[in-house]
Amino acid sequence: MPNISVSQEWHHKYLQEIDQFVENHFPTLPAEGPRGSQLKQIQDFLKSAQSMIYDEVLRLTPALKDAGLLDHLKDSYSRHIFTNLDLLLNRDLSVKDISLPYYVGKRCFLQNNISTYLQNILRYDEEHGHNGDSMDEETFIRVH
Repeated sequence: MPNISVSQEWHHKYLQEIDQFVENHFPTLPAEGPRGSQLKQIQDFLKSAQSMIYDEVLRLTPALKDAGLLDHLKDSYSRHIFTNLDLLLNRDLSVKDISLPYYVGKRCFLQNNISTYLQNILRYDEEHGHNGDSMDEETFIRVH
């Protein structure tokens, strides 16, 4: 078995810590409900995820960017978004309930990579300043 340098071991440990952080802090999917009644819960979940990702990427960028770990954070969020959207889309949802996660998934994964969206958020924040409040939904969509 080849020797792994201490530096590589620490880097791998940091990557695992980032993955664990994202997993522990990612909003919980809403419980499945009757068909046609989940739109509000899905909207709340997606809004919560959007806000959390925005806030955490901004908060963690100074520490992770110079260490070369920011891309891994974005990739970890991307994986969690994809997994959660996949779980939502595999539920027995009405057309109305499924439209929002489908739209989000299409925007994030069929047109481009989520990392690009997170990069746009950071760029927007640099240009307009971060005032400590979350970006409202309209601005978030425009930044994409």
